[in-house]
Amino acid sequence: ILAYLKEAGRPDLAQLSVDAQIRDGELIIYGVVPWAEHRRDILEATQNVPGVERVNSVDLRVRVPETYTVQTGDTLWIIAYRLYDDPARWPEIVSYNQALIPNPQSLRLGSTLQVPPAR
Repeated sequence: ILAYLKEAGRPDLAQLSVDAQIRDGELIIYGVVPWAEHRRDILEATQNVPGVERVNSVDLRVRVPETYTVQTGDTLWIIAYRLYDDPARWPEIVSYNQALIPNPQSLRLGSTLQVPPAR
């Protein structure tokens, strides 16, 4: 799968701890990724693998990191969506980082936030 992801123009995804096998027309993807966004991107990128009729991602897990560094364009909504696939979790990020986020409307670029665990 790593070679396929590179060829599909996603070398960033090919660096993640994932692997796959094809069995009876089913692509079985397994491993651990740090963000829900990575999981979504892998599923999207593998929808057109030759010889594959369906994709099984039950064993492709998300294990969020302990910290997240604020990037250009980030909002709490975007960070929560990227990490958890659930933008409504942004208040949890604020509660974990009250000293760093006195105003949820303004994040400082490069700030390192503590990340609440996934549910």
